[in-house]
Amino acid sequence: MSRPHLPESTEVAVLTQSRRRCCVCFALERDFSRKRGQIAHLDHNRTNNDPANLAFLCLEHHDEYDTRPSQTKALKRKELETYRVELYATVNAFLTLPTASPISLESLKDDDAEDVFFATGEMRFYLADFEHFQGEGVAALGRVGESLARHSQAMDRSNRMTQKVVSAPPGRSRLNAIEEVLRIKGRDFTRFSEEHRAAMRDLQGPTKKMLEALGRACVIFSDLEGATPQMLLPKIEELRSTRQRLIAIKDKAAASKLAIKEGGRSIQAYNKGRRLAMATLEWTATIFGKMIEEIEQYEHRLEELLDYM
Repeated sequence: MSRPHLPESTEVAVLTQSRRRCCVCFALERDFSRKRGQIAHLDHNRTNNDPANLAFLCLEHHDEYDTRPSQTKALKRKELETYRVELYATVNAFLTLPTASPISLESLKDDDAEDVFFATGEMRFYLADFEHFQGEGVAALGRVGESLARHSQAMDRSNRMTQKVVSAPPGRSRLNAIEEVLRIKGRDFTRFSEEHRAAMRDLQGPTKKMLEALGRACVIFSDLEGATPQMLLPKIEELRSTRQRLIAIKDKAAASKLAIKEGGRSIQAYNKGRRLAMATLEWTATIFGKMIEEIEQYEHRLEELLDYM
């Protein structure tokens, strides 16, 4: 017995609600572009054509959802249902055709005008994503700066303790006090490294996503009929501001590393924390260097796009 055919009205409703955007690509990769795909049955029952059981997926993710992998975690039904809700809300926000204004509808009667409308909406989404992840990145960058500031304060505090015990009368008690201060410094170095690396990881994700979103917006902008400089011009200044913040904190990290290096080696507990802190600051310099270079490249890319207009 043949399975019930998916009613055309149901098929059109799913395609319209999704605008042929894959909810998995959207949720996991922030990819809001139109895809070649199929309508998936979330319960894997092809006779159940309830709209709540259907989702548009790209060919790759449809195949992944219908496969039962032995080594990796499969896509889950509840997961896709959540992604679908998020996608539909975003489609409504950025790709819904105007209905209230007859003038707006009249302007979209030909296919080219409709394509421009959807391309503009897609670009608006990516620019909104850029703003969102830039905000997350700025907040994370603030936490990176705060970790450096706390480390500097801890260094100042332990240096004052060192000066105090060194000025005490010679003897075993003074040596014990000096060793205790060095152990405190070693713990401070370790604590700083853990805190700083966590803040850096929080910064890396949003920065990567921010630039990916901007890159996708640039691709659309380069072919968009009716594109204006004002769509991208503010982003150049925002990128420049972010890059300057990165440079300032990178310089502070370099100064902190130099201060630790000049402190020299001592007891094992101190040396262990010192090595960890120096490695953390070296890693910070490398990551910041890459971020600064990538952001500068995007600044030039935007400037070139606008020069060609």
